[in-house]
Amino acid sequence: PTEGTRKIPAGRRAQQFGFADPELLVTIAVLSGGAYVASLFMNDKDGEKKDSLSKAGILASLATFGRSHVHGLSDMARSPVAGAERFLGMVSTRVGDMSPKLLRRMRDHEQGVLTRTNDYLKAIAPFVEGLRKIPEAARANLDAAILTGDIGKITTALGKAGRPELVAEFRKARTLLQQVGAELMQRGKLKGLLPDYYPRIVTDVPGLLKALGTEERTLIEAKLEQASRKVMKEALRDLTPFEQSQIINSVLKGGPTGTGKPGFLKKRIVGEVTPELAQYYAPASESLPLYLRAVSKELEKSRFFGENLVRDPVTGAVNLDESIGNVVREERNAGRITADQAMELGDILKSRFGPGERSGSPILQSVKNVAYAGLLGHVTSAITQLGDVVLSAAAHGMLPTLKAIQQNLTGKPARVTMRDLGMIDHIAEEFVTASRKPVTVFGHQLSTAKFLEKVFKYSGFSLVDKIGKNVSIQASKNKLEGWAKSPAGLRQLQAKYGKAYSPTELQQLAADLRSGELTPLVKSVLFSELSDLQPISKLEVPQAYLDNPNGRALYMLKGFMLKQADIVRRNVWKNIKAGNYGKATEQGLRFGLALGIGGATTQWINNWLLGRDDPAELSDIPVNMLKTFGWSQYTLDKMKQGKPFEAVVDMAAPPYKMFDKIIAADPSAIQYLPIVGRVYYARDWFDLLE
Repeated sequence: PTEGTRKIPAGRRAQQFGFADPELLVTIAVLSGGAYVASLFMNDKDGEKKDSLSKAGILASLATFGRSHVHGLSDMARSPVAGAERFLGMVSTRVGDMSPKLLRRMRDHEQGVLTRTNDYLKAIAPFVEGLRKIPEAARANLDAAILTGDIGKITTALGKAGRPELVAEFRKARTLLQQVGAELMQRGKLKGLLPDYYPRIVTDVPGLLKALGTEERTLIEAKLEQASRKVMKEALRDLTPFEQSQIINSVLKGGPTGTGKPGFLKKRIVGEVTPELAQYYAPASESLPLYLRAVSKELEKSRFFGENLVRDPVTGAVNLDESIGNVVREERNAGRITADQAMELGDILKSRFGPGERSGSPILQSVKNVAYAGLLGHVTSAITQLGDVVLSAAAHGMLPTLKAIQQNLTGKPARVTMRDLGMIDHIAEEFVTASRKPVTVFGHQLSTAKFLEKVFKYSGFSLVDKIGKNVSIQASKNKLEGWAKSPAGLRQLQAKYGKAYSPTELQQLAADLRSGELTPLVKSVLFSELSDLQPISKLEVPQAYLDNPNGRALYMLKGFMLKQADIVRRNVWKNIKAGNYGKATEQGLRFGLALGIGGATTQWINNWLLGRDDPAELSDIPVNMLKTFGWSQYTLDKMKQGKPFEAVVDMAAPPYKMFDKIIAADPSAIQYLPIVGRVYYARDWFDLLE
């Protein structure tokens, strides 16, 4: 009947059904039926059923109006739908719906940034770690010497600091800088190389300007303002610390001012970074990693845009608007996107490479780090992460996952880990902090990013997350290798990745999978498989998250929730739209049970650990499935009390209750003490304080 309906002209279909897509009727039935099932588990003690079904009917009606041919209704409904896409829909899913080939390129870009960054940081690790171990009293003169780049002064300073062996490591770091500089020149970012270059990154611009003379300060401020306006217009972002430093250092060295004429400083006024000025620059042990992180993004951005890249002829900065326009035009000419999709795709790319590259306020980031430590830095949170293994079984199959667990426990046969995909201690995009610069609290320098890392380490959160990722990566490899060995499996591989890879690439991918080799193509598809399940990059977040660096605080603790919703959308909703109702049901049951069983199992373990007298019940499974999508116990209780507005606000609001309790000096705030607080509070050990 569905196929026959599709043959009816659109106008007559509208008259018959009132909607453009008859499949939507099935979707409404599924939503309503699901709401009714959920209501069975949300009865109060007296058995009174709540109005979940009617509420679902209202939401389904809004979705129906969105497909109506009555323009007044459709316009009213489609606007919030479009807003929901921007605020709640994953960027990767939206791009993949338009052009799977471009999504593959974008995910390769994300993986490339991670891999290149980690390769660079690994190469300089001996030098950087050696510098950090030098006593603080000897660092000022050493930092000044290294930032100046004079090898004689550097050798002398290292000798005085008792670390002459670091001279060899410094030479290796300088060789890497020359190689990186050569690649930047090749890609049009630089016009020349300095033989003694070492990155100088200004961390205290106001302090440095105050220490300089009026003439230098005036010129630098003018250049920074001019460059800031230009980069905001062309790249839709602010100047990075590295770009600010380039402008400042160029002026202080008497270099070009941007007009093509020599600067007014005819001599190197600050050719050497003195110990007095070094305090305004990042220490040598931090400036090099910061520089290489920035360079990794720049080089991978050049790779992504390729021949479509357009640079400013004077500064070498990427003209984002024109470069994105070329990419979208290429997709349009290839027939992979429509005219309407071209506008949406261009908007998404601008968000990703424009404001998506910006960092939020350092103070706000510090607050988020402290909140994450208090809310997730516990053994119970680590145990909850074990649910990822069950989700892997739902996505990749039970046997591939069990084999992956065995491989991770024994190391045999050889396994693939997150390190192989460029992810070292990388939990999720939600937890990424752009700056490790300490903040001053009551006169003390504190790095909340380092604090959060230690809390995650000692609570076991990082370890369990790593285990979950490694199992998922290996399970996907086991699954895909099985696909590559049978005609039916090859058809599955073609169905999933045929639009993202060319026929030649897909053929080579199948051969690589059969051989078991970890080739670039295999790494690419494994990164994509993990990205489908976890928010590991800037593509696995909503567009509004990218557009609003400071607004990312509103997404705290919602990254995984939104990703689980995205999994349901891709595996259930899309199959319903395509008319594959049997597969939609099978996928819905598979992922629904996985989320519920995983959540319930970890809840039972945590209940035992916290000393709660809460016996395990089968009803915990559907309840935990709801909790995965933000329906906390508090939210569920509010719904039972007939207070849906309070329930929705609780689900959508940032985790403000932690700070509310701390500020109010509520004794229960002890539960937010990282690592031990939650167990201490749950077991009511307050008497130990007396």
